[in-house]
Amino acid sequence: MVIRKNLNEQIYEEIKRDIIEQRIKFGDKLINKELRDKYNVSSTPVRDAINRLHNDGLLDNITNSGARVINFDNKFATEINEIISMLSAEAIKLSAKKSDVSEVAVILRNCIKLQRDNIDNTSYFEHDKIFHMTFFEFCKNESFKQIYSQYQTLWEILVKFYYKDGEFTRARAIDQHQHILEAYEQVDIPVAQRYLEQHYLDAVRPLSKLPNGTDPAL
Repeated sequence: MVIRKNLNEQIYEEIKRDIIEQRIKFGDKLINKELRDKYNVSSTPVRDAINRLHNDGLLDNITNSGARVINFDNKFATEINEIISMLSAEAIKLSAKKSDVSEVAVILRNCIKLQRDNIDNTSYFEHDKIFHMTFFEFCKNESFKQIYSQYQTLWEILVKFYYKDGEFTRARAIDQHQHILEAYEQVDIPVAQRYLEQHYLDAVRPLSKLPNGTDPAL
């Protein structure tokens, strides 16, 4: 049962978490009536949650009766990764130009430490997210930060699938973060950007081993 306080937000967060963790599968339909019954609420908070999830890029085919979770295939995942990579490279440059590099570096270093400390549990992903988001927080461009936020949830889904096994392990991701940090601290922005671009390329390397259209959740 959802607590009535901040009802819209709680329903939105729970459905979003279920999609990211794949308790709600890609391609599944969300039925308004079923959601109203599940949360014992009126149509308004359900409709608001669906609209927000659609804005996050997680839902399509919205109708009066509900919506459908996106099909997250390898082509789509690769395209999202390319967008996030380009945005992040620019955020590195802007944050170094507009903010105190040493202040940013303190936060990045702490994220890396927390990733190492939590490498075997799910909180690792939160520290990974903060590492990347830090450049946007310090780029002092709210519009640019908002564009990133529109794609970040989709990239979070991709990360949770591919940081599990194979070539792009969590340990390798942490090492790459360390290289990005060291170059950034030296204000060698082109090198930091190159390390970051390689970081994102490695994140989707497993996709090249899947046939086109294969659902990465499988």
